[in-house]
Amino acid sequence: MSFFSKFRAFPEWRDASSNLEDAVKSDKKFIEAFVKSTETSFVEFVRKQHEQINDPLFRVADKFPTIKQARGTECNNLIKFKEDFDKIKTIWDDFETKKKAHAKVTENCEKSKKNAEKAEQNLTKARARSTNEIELQKAENNFDIASRQKQVDIANFEESERNMAFAIKEYKVQLFQQILVSISNYASSNTTNSASLYQIGEDMKLTASTIPTPEDPTVRDLTTQLQALRAEPIDQ
Repeated sequence: MSFFSKFRAFPEWRDASSNLEDAVKSDKKFIEAFVKSTETSFVEFVRKQHEQINDPLFRVADKFPTIKQARGTECNNLIKFKEDFDKIKTIWDDFETKKKAHAKVTENCEKSKKNAEKAEQNLTKARARSTNEIELQKAENNFDIASRQKQVDIANFEESERNMAFAIKEYKVQLFQQILVSISNYASSNTTNSASLYQIGEDMKLTASTIPTPEDPTVRDLTTQLQALRAEPIDQ
């Protein structure tokens, strides 16, 4: 995890998403380099080869567009995987919203308890003095209002607690399911594409096996000379 990610929301997801984005960029660069080297450089290389081998090499080159298509599909699969993986952030955002709402309800409940406690203390003091009926009535009204608000906020808190317990379970399930679906879809699509690339490789291997060994008279003459040298006696 990067240093700066620690200070941002959901750093684990941000780092993973960033790495996937880098992987997509890397795949796109590979495809660009592959196209550049095979559509221009390799063809030019084949043209300059001996006529005995340039025909099989041209047949090898015929497979390059299919490879390009397969690698493009692989890149698209990775992009789709990133899109699926990024849905995790939406699930997390929704859960964070519920957590913040619950925290606010909890805060209101604690505040109401303190207000009710303070109102009760003020009422006790007013009763102890019992010299001012208006002051006593005001203290009783404030205590009554604070007590009712406390009961309302306690009920809201208890309901929010139940909802939050369910939200935590739901969040864990949704998070796991989304991760599982993302990986499963990516693996499935890549399995099909890998089989396609494997078959292309086998076809290219078969084509390459038809390349003949060039007959170079120079090599034949050098071989004859080497055999003659080996046959000569060694001076003692």
